[in-house]
Amino acid sequence: MKSLLTYTMAMSCGLFSFAQNTSNSLDYNNAGTTISNSGSVFNDFQNGSAGYEIPKGGGNHIIYSGQFWFAAKDASGGVFTTLGGLDDVTTDIDHGPFSTTGAYSDPSYDQPYMVTLCQEEIDNFSLWWECLNGATTVGCETVVQPSTEILNSILNWPGNGDPSLGQSFSLAPFYDRDGDGTYDPLSDGDYPIIKGCCATYIIQNDVGNIHTYSGTDPIGIEMHYLFYQFGAGSDLYNTTFVDVMAINYSGTNYPEFTHGFMVDGDLGYSQDDYFGSDSLTNTMIFYNADNMDEGAYLANPPAFGVAALQTPSTSIVPFGMFTSASASWNLMNGVQPNGMIFEDPNANPTKFMLSGDPNDVTAWSEISEGHVPGERKGIMATTQGVFNAGDTVLQTYAIVYYEGGNNLQNASNVSNLASWAKTFYDTEINDGCDAGAVASIDGLDLNELSVYPNPTSDQFVIKMEDENSVDVSISDMHGREIRKIQNYANASSIDLSGNEPGIYLIRIETEKGQVIRRIVLE
Repeated sequence: MKSLLTYTMAMSCGLFSFAQNTSNSLDYNNAGTTISNSGSVFNDFQNGSAGYEIPKGGGNHIIYSGQFWFAAKDASGGVFTTLGGLDDVTTDIDHGPFSTTGAYSDPSYDQPYMVTLCQEEIDNFSLWWECLNGATTVGCETVVQPSTEILNSILNWPGNGDPSLGQSFSLAPFYDRDGDGTYDPLSDGDYPIIKGCCATYIIQNDVGNIHTYSGTDPIGIEMHYLFYQFGAGSDLYNTTFVDVMAINYSGTNYPEFTHGFMVDGDLGYSQDDYFGSDSLTNTMIFYNADNMDEGAYLANPPAFGVAALQTPSTSIVPFGMFTSASASWNLMNGVQPNGMIFEDPNANPTKFMLSGDPNDVTAWSEISEGHVPGERKGIMATTQGVFNAGDTVLQTYAIVYYEGGNNLQNASNVSNLASWAKTFYDTEINDGCDAGAVASIDGLDLNELSVYPNPTSDQFVIKMEDENSVDVSISDMHGREIRKIQNYANASSIDLSGNEPGIYLIRIETEKGQVIRRIVLE
């Protein structure tokens, strides 16, 4: 173990040596994604090329770029927008957390505040640390020393901010082994908490840079993004999830607020695409106008969609190009850039454009309208209403992909995939890397483990077949451990009354391995 200690001491130097703007690859499953911290995601901004390839390695892309949009109105009707950006220069965002003291010129803001890690790497680090510090002897003979790159990523996980710079102390979620609230992987064995099998975490703010993209004053928000992928099962294998969180640190109460996701959906050859929506599944859909995608996917081209999972969308409309803050505000509230309403073929007002099944010739779609195919962009948004100082908004998107039929059959099946993604999100998405799969850990059948009732208002039990006693720890979504039970007796009651309502992670340690489950406290 001496060599590990020497390695640890050496690695305590030289952190935060990244360039300010960068891109990471997230490609655990069939989707190879380029995620940039420049304000435009799923885009290789350094090369000016598309950044969402599927199947990965095939050279074909479905998304050229995406931007997360936020817009607010103050009490006097003034509009403030944060629309991501295009590159290093044309952007509304800055890296890192909001600063109440305006310390954005501090050298620490040259960090990218973007980390990509896989659960296997985190688990290996945890075991390595435990072996190094004598916390366990099980598995230490074969533990793999983390590489410099992986250890740097774990050390640079933005678990804490710097209060001396006006930053919030609690930032990205982490497992707080000693419960002191401070993220310290080397001394305490703390480690990041992610979702999925591999994930990329980004922290940004909209105050540190002049809004050279939208041209408005900043809203005053801190944004957290978690992009993550699973690898099990055919549907999971083609899906990328994105958690979005925005916190109002402006000190201003906004009576109106809306947020959304703008997608430039270049599906293979970009000039033969169509756009649609599905209000029932909260899905924005992109598909090929005919059954031949010239020079790219060729015959029977796939379709893809972006589904809102946490909070229903209030509008899904096509987007042309950015013109003004008022036009963006209107689009995000489901009306035309000039403020006029959208109408369906029966002259009924609608905020979900072209919402019919394109495989049905009688339904409202670009097929039935006879539109000229071409490049398509769309904006799906959720009107939040009041967004007071200190409030937080949350949203999760799933990017789903379907192939196997012709162009219209594939488009129709995107809505089915969106329904599946919603069910998966509600039931399994926090259950670890093996979520959605028939999985086991060294002989432990995960289907024989249950946590109930879930949700609960106070008490719940953990029941496992063939397990008499396990160790259980319960943490909130910030990684703070609120309860630890050693030698937990199978199916005995655990009381969470007195804790704040929300989602909690249950870490169950057995002789065969570790299992993570989610409990919702109402």
